Amino acid sequence: MKGYRAEDLKAFTQALFVGSCFDSFLLQEAEFRTFCTFSIDGTSHRSWYTDEELEEQQIEEYTTWGKLKPVCFQLIRGKRTPQSFHLTLRLSPGEQERLLPETAQKPNAEPGTFFLNLRFEKKELHCVSLASFRLFPPDRSLEDWWDAWLRNFFEKNGLVVSQL
Repeated sequence: MKGYRAEDLKAFTQALFVGSCFDSFLLQEAEFRTFCTFSIDGTSHRSWYTDEELEEQQIEEYTTWGKLKPVCFQLIRGKRTPQSFHLTLRLSPGEQERLLPETAQKPNAEPGTFFLNLRFEKKELHCVSLASFRLFPPDRSLEDWWDAWLRNFFEKNGLVVSQL
């Protein structure tokens, strides 16, 4: 688990709410505090979709940030900065399978879930990387991989962060 602070708040929020670099992440939950508090549960209601839509759109357990981003952007846009917001993003299982090192994809391996928590308050945006496992891992290699992957993700997308 590592903590970061966005050094260029405008560039980071532009990438988050207007750009596409975060779109493949799944949104687990979100909360926005403006004139009132808005809470979003990103759980997909699979029964709402037809079988064809489920297959064609590859509907995950949670909705992608790319799909919910326009709704969230509407909640914060305007002349006033939100008091705060919090997003819990997670790496999708498909992305996880594609990105994880081969050593972590053994049949007996427990890959876990990889999260990125974003919290904006007091005019600062903090990011925290988290890895959650059902079974206690024998070492920190997957957590270290996730932290390194996120640092590379930030750099590749021109997002300047400093480690806390």
